[in-house]
Amino acid sequence: MNILKKSKIKEKGFIGAIGDDLPSLIPIFLGLIIFFSVFLSTYNTYKSNTSLYSLRQEAISISMTIKSEPLISDYNHFQKICNKVSTTKEWNAFITSLPINIELQNQNQIEINNITKLYNTQILTYIEDYQNPDPKRYICKDNLEKLENILNTEDITKKKIVYLYPITLQQGEYATPAKLYVIVSDKWKKEAWKSMLDEIITKFRNKKGQAAITDALFFLTIIVTLSVLLFRFSSTYGDRIDLATSNLYFKEYSNSAMKTIFYTEVPLDFSQDINEDTKEVDYLMTSIKSDFYIDGVIGDGGDTSNHDQINLITINSKDIQKFNLYHTLKAVMNPLPTYDYLFYLYNTTTAQFEYVLIKINTYQKDEDAQLRPYEVNYISENTVPKYYLCKPIDYETIRDLVSNVNQVYASSIPLLFTSKTIDNQINSTFAIWASTPSITEEKLLSEELNCNYIDDELLKEDIITYNSNYID
Repeated sequence: MNILKKSKIKEKGFIGAIGDDLPSLIPIFLGLIIFFSVFLSTYNTYKSNTSLYSLRQEAISISMTIKSEPLISDYNHFQKICNKVSTTKEWNAFITSLPINIELQNQNQIEINNITKLYNTQILTYIEDYQNPDPKRYICKDNLEKLENILNTEDITKKKIVYLYPITLQQGEYATPAKLYVIVSDKWKKEAWKSMLDEIITKFRNKKGQAAITDALFFLTIIVTLSVLLFRFSSTYGDRIDLATSNLYFKEYSNSAMKTIFYTEVPLDFSQDINEDTKEVDYLMTSIKSDFYIDGVIGDGGDTSNHDQINLITINSKDIQKFNLYHTLKAVMNPLPTYDYLFYLYNTTTAQFEYVLIKINTYQKDEDAQLRPYEVNYISENTVPKYYLCKPIDYETIRDLVSNVNQVYASSIPLLFTSKTIDNQINSTFAIWASTPSITEEKLLSEELNCNYIDDELLKEDIITYNSNYID
């Protein structure tokens, strides 16, 4: 018996009971390394995107509070609205001009660096206080120092969110469009994952146990599966968060644009902006309703069977309302050049469109791209914005057109237009979407949509001729 024990001890590779479990430690440690690497990466992604999503939500919430009233009547009214904002984040907001004439608009993108250059020269001054050496400016709580601190691009520890919305501001005697910038910032939380890692490691140091090689391999399989699922979650989480916040922002932008259209005052002549020479003004939508009352048509009705005449802006005194609506829509959407849009007034009483404006970015085909026969490539850098007035044959035609885009952000308001003979229920709708080559000029010029291109250069020449004849 002793001889057998001695020979067994002398067998090659025998190191005792602990040695039997050593091979199982390799997959266990490998599994733990894989799991915690993926887990911590997922956790960091989750925390970062959740924090960003929270910041964006807070920025939109602040914007909705400031935009809660359709018209900001003066400086004191603006400050009163700013005082209603309740948040734990660092924030501020200011207002700059939004000329109806888009040639006067600043084309800078919504970025921190650009705003830093713009805010000090373009923030509107309270018009009744402009001669003051230290005039009141439309900055929330009139705190320029706080605004500069938020806009400090050298502080890399801060997240910053900037949102832009069109609003209507009463400047002296006139209500004109303006741009509202809302900036919200928050500190990065860099150490959160480290404290969590320390806590996990401490717990595992206090645990002891053994496992056989089969159990260890099974454990490794589970760990790898969980790691793949976590990696898949982390790789798409940021995109989902970005999509959710973008949807919320652009929905709010379309609502703000609609309110701006309704509360903006426009000159009752062919000048695009209100100035000291403007003799008569009215709210844009009020002037359109007044024009509609006369003959049941917006603008120069003429022969209503002539669609070409209805779908053009003619430079005569009867088409001023159509002209003003066109330029107001262009101005409101000018800060978003990569988005197309549609505005229409649909008469549900007569089942016909009273006004339809469509803006698209036209794309140039890339003829040099080596693609399959059924594929077409477009050059996004060479897009050209084009505007059309249309007279669709029915409501389904517009619905089919919009169905060609992926995501539409729309806002609608019911109206009552009265003519001499009948009350008309009008559906006013404004919709925006990311530019896409799927809506082409050929579709707009079809008989179903019956659109006519608006040539701004010809409009300018006609206005010059009209004004010279008017003066004479």
